[in-house]
Amino acid sequence: MRSVATGTAMRGTAIGMATLAVVFELADIWVTAQLPQPSWTPLPLAPEDMAGTAFSVFGAILVHSRPRLVIGWLLCVGGLSAAANILSANTFHLLYGHAAVGWPLINLTWHVLQLTLGVLLPCSSRSARCCRGAGAGWSCWPSWAWRSTGPAR
Repeated sequence: MRSVATGTAMRGTAIGMATLAVVFELADIWVTAQLPQPSWTPLPLAPEDMAGTAFSVFGAILVHSRPRLVIGWLLCVGGLSAAANILSANTFHLLYGHAAVGWPLINLTWHVLQLTLGVLLPCSSRSARCCRGAGAGWSCWPSWAWRSTGPAR
C-alpha cells in the first residue's frame, strides 16, 4: 500500500512541475509581448522556448506511467529549468531594460538546465557506456554507435 501512495505522490510532483513550467511559459509569452518586438519575428514567443517547456510535459507523461524512470524526472527538471530561465531573463529585461541585474538567477537556472539535459540525461541510460570517468559528451553514446559514427581513434 505504501508504494501506491509513494507512486501517486511522485506522479503529483511531476504533474505539478509540468504545470508550473507551462505557467512560466504563458507568463513569459505575456512578458515578451510587453517588450519591443525585434524585426525578425512578429510573434511574442520563440518556438524554441516552447520546445524547452515541452520537455517537462513529456517528462510528466513518462513519470505518470513509470514513476521510477529517471529519464522522466530529468525531463521534468530540465523543462522546468528552461521555462524558469527564459521567464527570468525576459522579466529582468522588461523591468530594468537589460538582464544583467538578475544575472545570478538567470545563470543558476541555465546551469540546472545544462546539468539535467546536457549531462545527466544522456548518462541515464543503462546501455550507454558513460559516466565511468570519461565524462559527458561523445562518451555518452551507446557502444553500438561507436562502430559506425564515433570519432576516429
